[in-house]
Amino acid sequence: MGVYIKGVEMPKSCGNCFYDTRCDNWRLRNWGAPPPDDCPLVPVPPHGRLIDGDAMDAYLKTAAIMADGEVKEAYIDARAEARTMPVIIQAEEGET
Repeated sequence: MGVYIKGVEMPKSCGNCFYDTRCDNWRLRNWGAPPPDDCPLVPVPPHGRLIDGDAMDAYLKTAAIMADGEVKEAYIDARAEARTMPVIIQAEEGET
C-alpha cells in the first residue's frame, strides 16, 4: 500500500528530496536534475474527492441490472461515463 502525505510537494530535483536515502539509485543521481522517470515518488495532480472507482462501477452495474426502462439506461450511461474519468492514482499491483 502507498502513502499520501498531505501538503508535501514533489521535489524539483534529487538534491532536495526527502526520500533520497531510500531511493534505490540515489547515489547515482545528478542532484540538480529533475527526478528521473523511475523515481519512486509519484506526483498527485490537483483533484476533487477521490473515491474507489471499482466500487462505484460495481454499484452502477448492480443498479443497472435491477432497474427498468429509462432508469436502467441512465445507470448504463453513468457507468460508461465513469469509466472515462481521469485516473488520479493508479491501482497498485494485485488490485483491479
